[in-house]
Amino acid sequence: MIGYQVGLNSFESQTADFPHRRDGYLDHLTWYSGGPALRFFGFDDPVNCDALIGGEIRVTVHDDHVCSSCGGDVDPDRDVCWDCADSPPMTPCIWSPGTECSWGDCPYPEYKRDACAHTFVVYLVAKDTVKVGITRADRRQARWAEQGATHAIIIGECHNRKVAGIVEMCLAEEFPSKADSSWYVPVDNPVGSLVEAADEVEQYFPDRLGGCYALDGVTAAEIRERVVSVPDRANQVNDEVVAGNSELSKGNRQRGRVVGVRGSVIATDSFTFNTKLHAGTRVTLETTSDLAFPEEDSNI
Repeated sequence: MIGYQVGLNSFESQTADFPHRRDGYLDHLTWYSGGPALRFFGFDDPVNCDALIGGEIRVTVHDDHVCSSCGGDVDPDRDVCWDCADSPPMTPCIWSPGTECSWGDCPYPEYKRDACAHTFVVYLVAKDTVKVGITRADRRQARWAEQGATHAIIIGECHNRKVAGIVEMCLAEEFPSKADSSWYVPVDNPVGSLVEAADEVEQYFPDRLGGCYALDGVTAAEIRERVVSVPDRANQVNDEVVAGNSELSKGNRQRGRVVGVRGSVIATDSFTFNTKLHAGTRVTLETTSDLAFPEEDSNI
């Protein structure tokens, strides 16, 4: 799938209000380098979301779409192509490793080696509530930011995805492991909420995996020091107002002034654009701000 970026005079619908435009199939919003970057299939360079804040945007979500995993052709009634649907990371063993992973006779040995046979962390994050999750240890910061968490703490370390999934499954009896990706109102006192939750989690670790618990002998004061603040671009946002704004849906176009970015959501003063919900969909993004990253950040 080939993406395309157009200039000011390339489309009849282009107006002087929006001198910068990208039209293509949406991939995802990433926080790999600590800042939000919106990726499109077929483009090497992502959109610099930091540059959008304070400026006007107009977003059109079209009806046509491609595979949300690889950007290839897909049946109209499917989100992913058949090849991706039968391969990780779209398979149940990735989404529910605690119950679906057959570690010893894994049918995807190369993916296992590259993505599963690594140190994983079990963590708690603060959003509108305290949530449990797992991720590879070397991408925890990016994962927390992609989820839109405000704060996080590591509560366990496991030697692979399967073991981390078992721990997560046990903790999910007390703490939710699924969360809405929409804009939300953060929980009151997120640090205190995480400290309180982290002080309770040991009892939910399975006995045979007690060695994975990362807070053994750690005091409440030390737990508080381990809570990490997760980067976002929402410091000046009125969360109650933004959470009440409509989410842009397929087939619609809206414009507004960008007030913040958190997780997969770009928030404006009149609507929110949840990029996660539109992965693989053709999107036209028109802005008053330059789409490119500064040259020194162009390797994001």
